[in-house]
Amino acid sequence: MPRKSNLHNQYSKNARRMLANRAHESEEQIAARNAAQQIRTAEIRRQESREQRDERLRQNVLRTRSARERHIATFRELDRERQQTNRALTRASFVRLAFEYAPDINYSAHTKIIIGAMDKICQYCQALKFRNETIGMCCASGKVVLAPLPIPPEPLKSFLAGESDDSKLFLRKTRKFNSCFQMTSFGATKICDLTSDGNNFVTTFKIQGQVYHKIGSLMPMPNDDQKFLQIYFMGSCEERETTRCLHNFIEQAEERAIVESLENFFENYNWRLNFHRCFR
Repeated sequence: MPRKSNLHNQYSKNARRMLANRAHESEEQIAARNAAQQIRTAEIRRQESREQRDERLRQNVLRTRSARERHIATFRELDRERQQTNRALTRASFVRLAFEYAPDINYSAHTKIIIGAMDKICQYCQALKFRNETIGMCCASGKVVLAPLPIPPEPLKSFLAGESDDSKLFLRKTRKFNSCFQMTSFGATKICDLTSDGNNFVTTFKIQGQVYHKIGSLMPMPNDDQKFLQIYFMGSCEERETTRCLHNFIEQAEERAIVESLENFFENYNWRLNFHRCFR
């Protein structure tokens, strides 16, 4: 059996060694190497005969033509697949489509699913709309004119501006701060899809029957902590603030400061809150 040649392995080792050496070259060394290579190439081509030059140019033309043919073939294949997908999407019906789902069809590219960005502005009320929304659906083409919203008082105005660090924190965690001051809890006739431990603290769930809000009693039961509306009847502002932060897992000083500001805000501007305080 003939002995295998190590020539290919030797070339691979030399190539790896060359790449490693070039990786540590400075910009001056790279420029010097390129200049030397240009001189060598110019000298080799100066010594070429006419037949050698013609053969070199012919080989370059063949290589370029072969590369272009491969590129065109790949492009045509991709374009053919795209056209087939578009035709399949055009013919696809969304009636009972879940029972006839085809994994090779990109349903996310269907025109019925892609509604675009909400970047169309109504010329009458300046409302943002989607591309295919009905004209005049927002304000009946200027026939409906709503009064402008009043400017919110401080500190709510600054929190909604999105300019300061506190404002950005407030907008990023609006849901948490809103939960701090909710007066009722969510309820339904039947809540399905509970977690394995029986708690319904999941992002999505199903309900059956009627949806309602649980307001509960104005005072907590014995040995129970205040929650929801009951927090508003606690003694001091500091106690209410601490309870809200405890129930909503607020530990950072910046978040606690926002809760304190909102607590004072509701004290001064929420007439319903002052009305409820009359029952204490």
